[in-house]
Amino acid sequence: MKMLKAYPGDEENFENFIKDIESGKSKNIYCSITYLTPNYELLFTLKELKKLSELGKNCKIYLIMWDYSTLSNSYFRNVLRKKRMMDSALFIDKKIEELYKIVYSLGFNMKNFFIFKSSDLLKRFIHYTEEDLFQYFFNVLAIMNNKFFPEYKSSYMVRGPLDVFFCNFFHKLFPEELDYPMDLAFLGPDICQKAREIMHQEGIISFKKPILIRIEKFLIKYNFQIPNWDHTYKEVKKIINNSFISRQKIFKILYYLTNENDEILVDKELISYNFFLKEFKKASEMKLKDILTENLYSFLKLHKNNFLNLSQETFRKSFIKPVSKKNIQDLGGVMKSKVALDILLLSDGKNTTRDISKILKKSITEISTYVSKLKKLNLISVDKNNCLNRIVKGIKIEFQNIK
Repeated sequence: MKMLKAYPGDEENFENFIKDIESGKSKNIYCSITYLTPNYELLFTLKELKKLSELGKNCKIYLIMWDYSTLSNSYFRNVLRKKRMMDSALFIDKKIEELYKIVYSLGFNMKNFFIFKSSDLLKRFIHYTEEDLFQYFFNVLAIMNNKFFPEYKSSYMVRGPLDVFFCNFFHKLFPEELDYPMDLAFLGPDICQKAREIMHQEGIISFKKPILIRIEKFLIKYNFQIPNWDHTYKEVKKIINNSFISRQKIFKILYYLTNENDEILVDKELISYNFFLKEFKKASEMKLKDILTENLYSFLKLHKNNFLNLSQETFRKSFIKPVSKKNIQDLGGVMKSKVALDILLLSDGKNTTRDISKILKKSITEISTYVSKLKKLNLISVDKNNCLNRIVKGIKIEFQNIK
């Protein structure tokens, strides 16, 4: 875990957390992100999260995708306008589907990985009746002073404290998912620590929980873009060359990009990181940026290729959540058939269409028709061996979110 650091005051608790998960204790981890593109920052975060979760077999990860932030981002507003996508809810669901595939391509245990939209949390948060959580939140905002965080946008002044409330009360907002609070949270700005401190002072929480950890940030940005795996080598190079990155940060990023043998690429050849430090300690900034471009581009392409290989495999996400009346009607239209339900139950990765036709004693044509409908609804997929696989564990319908 090269990039993780506990917030001041949480260091000892974080060490104990590590010991707990290594001993097999069950723990819940909260992580908040804004998903814009499959960029290096997202991959860095997910890889550190994976390393942490792999220390024990009983870690459940709850990834909160800030759909509000995604839709308000200028990059996505332009995408929506150009593609003329008016259904933002469907657009976000496609992005979450993409996130699930990225997570799967990184090798996470999908049984213990769940993605939630911030909008779903906020709706339950506002309407929670057992306690006036929204009023508590507003009180915390009233106490906080913007002068202590002048570098943050107004949206972060709201989002940071909301994340702290979400991870503290997630078990109350989603009792069907959890029955106790989060143990640890991946959160960014210092404002989160301040919000937790105020919540503790005001008696909103009894202990300063969850443990707060941060991932070191390396801002590589130019013209509102940061390197992602769809960029060409020239595009990555242009962004890096036009970004202000200190020499110290270049060395840190390159250290993170080293492979399992602590090697990095220099002019298409792998050399040890220690040798690189010795030979290029006084290299020019332009040379260092060239080396960074080579390694970051290679890193992004590697993960893109792993992602694309999913077309030859299958992955399983948690639950499909219909977002419109039409979604429900389409699902109901297929699922009312006993044959369709039987096919779904038999889609365990072991049976082909022909196998299922024999088991159900139905014609291949009839089975194929239903398979096509189930695939269209993203309920099943067909792998390279022509076996059918369920993509989801189940279906959840939240009527208050249906449009």
